[in-house]
Amino acid sequence: MPDLALILLADLSYLAIVIGLALGFRLQIAIIAACIGGQLLLPREAIWNSPEVSWYLGKSSFIAVAILLALGIHYQEIRRFRFSWFDLAPFLFSLSPLLSVIANQGENWNNGVAISVDRILTWGIPYFAGRICFQTKIDQESLRQWLLYGTVAMAPLFAWEAFLGKDYYLSYLLYGIPPYKEMTWRLGGWRPELFFRNGIECGTWLAGMCIVAISALWDEKVNPRRKYAKIGICVVLLLMLLFSRTVYAYAVLIGTLPFFLLSLWLRRPYVLCVLVIGVSTYCATRSTGLWDGQGVVRVVENVNSQKTGSVAYRFRAEDAYAKKVREHGPIWGFGGTNSAIYDWWAKNHLWPDGWWVHVFRSGGYVGLIFWIGLFGVVPVVAAMPSFNLRLSSLMTPSTALLSFSCFAILNLVDGLHNMAIFGTTGMLLGALVSNPPQSKLYVSICDSFRGPLLKWGAASANRQRRGTS
Repeated sequence: MPDLALILLADLSYLAIVIGLALGFRLQIAIIAACIGGQLLLPREAIWNSPEVSWYLGKSSFIAVAILLALGIHYQEIRRFRFSWFDLAPFLFSLSPLLSVIANQGENWNNGVAISVDRILTWGIPYFAGRICFQTKIDQESLRQWLLYGTVAMAPLFAWEAFLGKDYYLSYLLYGIPPYKEMTWRLGGWRPELFFRNGIECGTWLAGMCIVAISALWDEKVNPRRKYAKIGICVVLLLMLLFSRTVYAYAVLIGTLPFFLLSLWLRRPYVLCVLVIGVSTYCATRSTGLWDGQGVVRVVENVNSQKTGSVAYRFRAEDAYAKKVREHGPIWGFGGTNSAIYDWWAKNHLWPDGWWVHVFRSGGYVGLIFWIGLFGVVPVVAAMPSFNLRLSSLMTPSTALLSFSCFAILNLVDGLHNMAIFGTTGMLLGALVSNPPQSKLYVSICDSFRGPLLKWGAASANRQRRGTS
């Protein structure tokens, strides 16, 4: 059984450390410690849960409180905030369950309120902190460095769990939180969890950090001394990802990395739109029932028969919930009403692993649009001014911002079959939105597309001249 007293002591100690850092150092240091330190080190177990509704007091709540305390100490920094149209994305995503409750005539409204509050605490407040604290390239580079340093510092603890097994998992040793027994042994070894909710979430985090590390290595091509250090970080993170033994994390990284490298090489963030379009297509075909996913199940059966049952269950749970939402009202979803489905074959309630299903269930198609908008459209569009052709002579493109963009999109892609909840993603989106001069956003988007169009036009004109001569 979890030791709630020790968990509460760890949470309160974390708040005290953040307050001390806020009093003695810059606001950015305190926010980095609050978001990254809280994500990596706070126990995953909530110290209080409500049995009737989705209210709970856990990791995301304490991270939000720590951020608010740091901002309260440095209250004068809040004046740096300037409204952007991008700020509507987290606002609408957080409030979409409330809109669904209104559409459902207020039935069981307390669950809808709880979901909205949870989204505000998990992503809204970190986003607001990122908007205020990381408005310069130096601060954004520092944020990237601390993301990498913090994750690499967990390597000894990761190795401890990977080689000693589930009886020595840190959450169990320190707080009495038992690991997920069915999820600890994969691919012939132990799957570490650290202080994440499970090993899948840990693997997804490592996949995202590999993207961030590669962006840092890309920046150091002209500095051999620092280049070797960044290569070492990349090797450590790739080894950690390998020993995370999470097939979905491997697949997400392999699917995302080529588009990220292509966007770096071309200096065109809109290359990442391919991933966003892919996620949108998947959600559209699965939510409407146009595609049942059985083709994927057959492919998995041929490749690895041991994973067939897991993949088939995921698609079956998605089909059941999507059908129930369509019958109830696909535009707004269930909001706060109870939409659980009891499966007589499994003798338990179906629980779809994909994040998109839960968004669809609580907010319908409106919720899905806001979800894809926040974690897909905003990262691509907000990154474009960093690679503005007209500004290229005055500033160097920030690969840190592009890595933040790709991390958010990777989180979105992973949400098709898993549910990795990272409040840090909200902070990275805030830093991403804070960077561009908002008045030049339209010019930046036009310039991002103008270069390839001009090259295509010049090539066409040359072909015509050769044809007439």
